[in-house]
Order: sequence, then C-alpha cells, then structure tokens
Amino acid sequence: MTTLDPNVLAALQQVKSAIRHINRRRRTIGRYGANGQLEADPTAGLPAGCIWVHDERRVPARAKNLTTEAAPGIDVVVAFNVDTGEDDVIGVDTLTTPLRFGDAAAALNSPRKLAATPTPTSAGDIIVGGLFADEGGGLVMRIAPTWTPFGAWWDGTGLITITPTATSGSKSFAVVGIQPDGMPIVTLTANRPLAYPLVTVNRLPTIGGAADIKAVTDAAPTVWWVGAVEVAHGETALNPAKIVDRRFWALPALSAGVFTTLATSGNAVIGTAGANSARLNINAAAGGKGVIVRANTTPDDLIQLQDSTGFTLSKFTPSGGLGLGVPNPQHFFQVNNVFAPGTGTISTSGTTITGSGTVFNAELVAGSTVYAGGQARRVTSVGTNTLATINSAFSPDLPAGTTFIHNKPIFVMDQATGNAGMGVAPVSDVNLYLYGNLRVGGTGGGVVYIRTTTHALYYNNPDLMYEIAQASGDHRLRANSIDRLRVINGGAVTIYPQTAALVALDVRGFSAAQSGNLVDFKTSAGVSLGSISAIGAATHAPRDAATSSITTALTLGHNTSGTPAADYGTAIQWQLESSTTENVPVGREVVQWHTPTHASRSPDWVLYLSDAGGEREILRGRADGSAAVGFFGASPVGQQAGGAATAGATYGVTEQTMLQKVYDALRAFGLIS
Repeated sequence: MTTLDPNVLAALQQVKSAIRHINRRRRTIGRYGANGQLEADPTAGLPAGCIWVHDERRVPARAKNLTTEAAPGIDVVVAFNVDTGEDDVIGVDTLTTPLRFGDAAAALNSPRKLAATPTPTSAGDIIVGGLFADEGGGLVMRIAPTWTPFGAWWDGTGLITITPTATSGSKSFAVVGIQPDGMPIVTLTANRPLAYPLVTVNRLPTIGGAADIKAVTDAAPTVWWVGAVEVAHGETALNPAKIVDRRFWALPALSAGVFTTLATSGNAVIGTAGANSARLNINAAAGGKGVIVRANTTPDDLIQLQDSTGFTLSKFTPSGGLGLGVPNPQHFFQVNNVFAPGTGTISTSGTTITGSGTVFNAELVAGSTVYAGGQARRVTSVGTNTLATINSAFSPDLPAGTTFIHNKPIFVMDQATGNAGMGVAPVSDVNLYLYGNLRVGGTGGGVVYIRTTTHALYYNNPDLMYEIAQASGDHRLRANSIDRLRVINGGAVTIYPQTAALVALDVRGFSAAQSGNLVDFKTSAGVSLGSISAIGAATHAPRDAATSSITTALTLGHNTSGTPAADYGTAIQWQLESSTTENVPVGREVVQWHTPTHASRSPDWVLYLSDAGGEREILRGRADGSAAVGFFGASPVGQQAGGAATAGATYGVTEQTMLQKVYDALRAFGLIS
C-alpha cells in the first residue's frame, strides 16, 4: 500500500478547487415580501445552510451560505458550485460592503458556519470538517461542511447518532469518519474503566486514548477519520469537552500506481490506467472529479486551448468565463463559429478598421473576432462593407494589405447582466438578442413559452404593446399608450375605439360573396344560441331545460344620469328602404313612463307607424292599477261597464241602453270619433 506524497496531494487539491466556483456575480442577501420590504428572516422556508439572495431586479434565488452573516441587505458574491450543482455565497462584496458598512464590513464574513450550527462551545466546534455535538442535544453529532479527501463535498446536514458501549461501568471513544462512498461511519474503541483517562483538559487524547483511536483507524485506512468523542455506558448526552479532532493525523490511503509517468513517451497518467494515449490522461473515479484548476493569484487565463502555432482557440478566464472559438472573450460565456479567411485586406488606425475589397456587412457583426498580425480584436460595430470598429487598437496599427481571419458569435452571455445574444453580442436592455430569424415548431402544443417576472407574453415598441399578464391571464393590446382591446381572465372583453368618433367593433364579411354568418353564438357544446347572418339578419334563441315556463330571450332598457320624468322611455325602431332612400323610419315600438314615481309608477306601451306625412300613434296600452288601452291617439281607458242584458225582438229602452253603452265604449277607446 503506497501513500500519496503530501506535496502532490496539496498540488492536486489546489488544481481541483480552482474551478469549483464559476459564474461569480453580485447579489444582496434577503427576499422582498409582498409589502415591498426585505423580510426579517432571509432563510425563511429554506433548508438548513441556505439563504435567500436577490439581484438588482429584486428577483429572489436560493444559495448555500457557509461564509457570511445571514443579515438582510448585505451585498455578497454568489458563484455556481460545479460540484454540488448549486449557487454558493462565497463572501461579502469587497467593493460595496466597505462603502456601506465601513469598519464593520470585515466582520460580516464571520462566523464561517452554517445557520443551523449552534453557538460554539469552543473554536473546535466551527472548524471546517470538525466534529461537534448537535444543538438538539442527546447523542447526536455533526461534521461541519468540508471537502473530503475523496473529492466530494460534505454539506454538514447529516446527523450522526452515537451508541455508547453496552458494557456496564465502561467507556470508550466513538471514532467518527466519512467513507469513500460519502457515508458516515462510527466505530467504538476498546472498553476502558470509567476512571481510565482518555482525553486531557485541552481536548487532546492521552497516550492510551491515542493508541485506542489508532487501533481503529489502522484497521480501516480507506476511511477519513474526522474525530472521536469519549462516551460512557448509559450516557444520554455528549460532552463537547470530550471531543478529539483527528482530521489530519493521517489522510486515507490511496491505491498504488495512482500517479505514473511513462518515461518512454513522456505521457502521464493520473487515476486508474486505461487506454491512455494522450500526453496527460486523467481518469476520474466514479462520482469524483477529473481536474480542478485553482488560481491562487491572478493569471491571464486558467486554461488555454491552442493550435499547433500557439494560436488560442478557446480559454477559461480567471473570473470563470469561457470562450469557445474565442481567443479574447469579453463576456462570461461566448461561443463563436470556426475562423474563416476574410475577403480582401485590411488596415487599422486606432480602433478603426478600413477594408479594401472587404464585405464587412456579410462577414462581421458586433462580437465577431478579427485575427491579424498575430493579434485578436473584438468587433464592436460594423458601419459599411469597408469600415468597422474594434474594442482596442492593434499594436502597432496594421498596414494596408494585411490579410485576416474572422469568426462570428454563435451564443454570448454577459456575466454582469445575464443578457445573452445569439449571432450577435448581447445588449444592455434586452435579455436575449437574436440576430437573425426564429422558427418555432412542434407538436402537442406549447411550442412557444415566453415569460417575464410579470408577463407570460410581452411585446412592446414605441407604437404598439401586447401583453398577457402572468398572474391574471388578462390580455391587453395598447397603441400609443391607449388601450384598444382587453380580454379579462374569466371572459370579459373590453374594446376601446381609437377616438370618440371611431367605431369600437367592426365585423365585416370576407368578401361580397360572404355566405357564412358574421357572428355565431353557441353553447360550450357547439349548439347554436343565435347568429348574425352575412346579410345582417339576427337570430336569438336561448337554450335551457324549461318545458312549461317562459324564458326571457331579450332585455332592452334605458338608464339616465338624471331623474326620469313623464314620457322617459326606450324604443325599438323599424326601417325600410323606399323606392329612392335606404333606412327610412316606418315604425316604432315605445315603452315610456306615464308616471315615473317609483311607488306609483305607471308605464305606457305605444305603437307608432310613419308615412310620408309623419308619425301616427296606432295603439297605446297602459298599466295603472289595471290594464288600459287606447287607439288612434286616444288616452288609454280600462274595460268599459256593460252589465248583463238581453236584446228583445223589438227595439225598446233595453235595446237603446245596450246600443248606447257600445257607442260610448267605442268612443272611449278611440275607435270612433
């Protein structure tokens, strides 16, 4: 069994940790509530060790917090942990925090412990990877968050229960470790009498105690033994003063032949040997990491990929940025297509490129890379086919006749804003800038999904805006900041004309040959309730389950902002086309107040017909305690009294009385003058 050289292990650990965190960005601790204020508890609703952070738009996100005070409003640096697949808070923002908190800023990076870690009884309780008693008490312990020698992250949330020796009157160490598979393990040492000293007052093992621990660790050399705690038979709680730290007594043994140099070819192999034919072969263990690169200073780049001439094809920048096909990435993530020879030749003066026989508009866009004279520059704008601007000058300026190669951005993401560009560099006011065409297709629906913090769909330019509100589902179309159409979730539709003189809703046929209805009204099952035909004829036929009752099919009314008086009402008007004129009024059906006072209200129903000389009242009905009717403009009267009578064979007084009553009734109703 061969133990890895400590210097080699330290170097590998530095390499591993360098690219643990990528996509560093500034965030602020806390989450805004519905009242627009930061919530007092920035860990509300989150698992232990996590915290709410938000960006400048107040969009909240969750991140692990192992380093800083959980105080709302503190600016921190958040980065993506490639090992855990989560965002980590890696420290306070060293630029803004001193400005906001002054001399108190330095203390905000402590205590370096999880929010769930109890108030320490000693410094050992907050050592990274240290063993300490859980705040819940009893025989439960925790191992503080740490990287293990196996390249895995221990998040510190797992609870480890200690079971004391079963031998009465005895005690021992419970030795705690982490196995290569990431699972904790607890092993008891040999039993000792209760008076036997195992731990000193300084929390160090005695000679006998150290020997007991070593016997356990030597028996399992592949385990990373973190610490031990003295515990006696029958004890129900742990004593923090009896915890011994043994993380660095000896690291777990590694298999022989893990690092081998093949002198005959110069190739190096790290990890289990396989079909290794490259200069450097790194074979990661299952669940482990192949390479971690850490920048302890500030190098130009973490990793560069070059061609045989030394030209940089791709690189990882010290800030975590990645450029693929980009020798000089200016953004957090940038992918360019392959380099191609440029048409014509170029020369430069400062940041201006002048072309001869070039086609810049076809070959370059903002974000393209131009490589010439052994230097690469980024295009910031393209003016004409022979004029473009770059981010910085070539040194020295390129002379006339210089050949060049170029490529274009495929996908670019800016780290500070999170904005991205496809086929072009991102811009500050657009989350995604697509330079080119977009085709969306698919089956099963849902082929397009657009969502902002407040809208499911949002289109806006200076003259026209269309939005679908995310929370309510309302649709809204506006032109020149004026509502034109609103569809309220639940079915209500509001249509606004552009001006007071224009039509709000105009329904037209497809052509003069329109045969289908202009409007159909149907039930959810598609059964007709009515329609407006192509010629304007309307049908209205409510459908319900009634069989022996009357259903109201049409309701007409009239309301006023004033106080109704006699003759206030509403009407239906009929029109016909005459021999020379369309829409000639020919009749009205009117309902109006005879008496508008609510307590004694009395309405009239009037039928008018119009001829060339004007409108004529044909019939008037009235409800005024009883039914009344009048013809030809006569005031309505109720039913006339006649009495029971039988006419005789000859005309006499009885017959005269009966005839007089009929005559009086006809005059009262207006049927005779």
